[in-house]
Amino acid sequence: MLNLNRLPIKIFVAIAIGYLLTNVILVLKNTIINYPPKDGFILTNGRVIGGDFIAFYTAGKIARFDLSNLYDFRTQKETRKNILKHAADSFQGELPFVYPPLVAWIFSWFTFFNFDTAFYLWVTLSIVISLFSLLILSYYLGIFTIKSSVFILLGVFGFIPYFIDCLAGGQLATIGILIYSLLFFLLQEKKDFIAGLVLSLGYYKPPLFFFFAIVVIMFRGKQFFFGCLTGGIILTALSISYTGFLGFEKYLSIVSRYTYGQELMKGVMLPPESGMGIFALTTTLSSLMITSITLYMVCFVILLYVCAKLFKLSNSDKKMFEITYAYVVISSLALSLQLIKYDLSILLAPFLILVAKYEILNKYKVVIGMLIFSFYCEWIFREIVLVGLVLNVSSFLFILILIFLFLSLRSYHKNILLKNSQFRLL
Repeated sequence: MLNLNRLPIKIFVAIAIGYLLTNVILVLKNTIINYPPKDGFILTNGRVIGGDFIAFYTAGKIARFDLSNLYDFRTQKETRKNILKHAADSFQGELPFVYPPLVAWIFSWFTFFNFDTAFYLWVTLSIVISLFSLLILSYYLGIFTIKSSVFILLGVFGFIPYFIDCLAGGQLATIGILIYSLLFFLLQEKKDFIAGLVLSLGYYKPPLFFFFAIVVIMFRGKQFFFGCLTGGIILTALSISYTGFLGFEKYLSIVSRYTYGQELMKGVMLPPESGMGIFALTTTLSSLMITSITLYMVCFVILLYVCAKLFKLSNSDKKMFEITYAYVVISSLALSLQLIKYDLSILLAPFLILVAKYEILNKYKVVIGMLIFSFYCEWIFREIVLVGLVLNVSSFLFILILIFLFLSLRSYHKNILLKNSQFRLL
């Protein structure tokens, strides 16, 4: 019987590079050749590429000229029409801005440029942020070489949620890549207060970082907590001073409704089957909110217990801490109350850690490698109909990778204990 684990690593590397290169070529072909610019911004068969950036640019315009109406959906719609002008009829549906006030303030600076220029500036900045984050992460992991840098570039631009949904969509997930890359270094160096400050930047979309914050606070104590608290207070104070109490209250009211199955505005909601992760799955499996929340909380408690145990075991082992860190990040994304396709770009950070430490994943490393590569398949993000339910395959993929990563870490820990006991006997 063929043992996949004994195949030369060079074969896996060659397959990986070939696969990623193919993905990059296909993505570039579909983006550049099939979808040329029309009417001043890019359209893909009726879908607006850069569509999410339109919401940020619109919010920036309102923040500059009509701040009191920042979260008024009618004002947003009228402003968007004025921005798109003759191309507005090509835009389908609604695209409300529901991010924190300071995000609008940041994008208000982009509105000094026309829409096209501002979009390409943001895309360029996003690429710089994400590549800087991942290359610094690779340096700290001890794998920073020319070959690894090429592999990282292929891995980044071949990842469809990053290239199409984050970059071409003008989204903010690159901030998440930066945060989790910096936190890896800061927690390793035990700079807990600064790490807490950095994590507070997750203010732009708190659900992506909520579970991670709980786990780390449990085991890194007061310094990390006070760092998070200080950053949170500063960002909240700045937000209130920017929009006033009424404006900030309006933001909180809107964002609390922006979860799966709830109506944000008339006829507009996040359909659960379009979401990723565990909460989207439990919401899809049950039409009763109480049942879906109960299922979600069971998963939350189980993963909290698992992450707590792993964190405790990894205190004295650097390699195990690195894999545990990736595990907690993936868990936090999987448990996010709002995880959309472009948010999966953040997985590039934990995936890089897993690839860098591939050898210590023991007998499950091939399965984990296959699961990571499954996230690179376009079909994994498609909706499927199963027993009358519309599901997203990626939700199951999260569950599988968390299960096998846990088995791998447990196996690694047992091997360490066995080696230590043999050493003592000698």
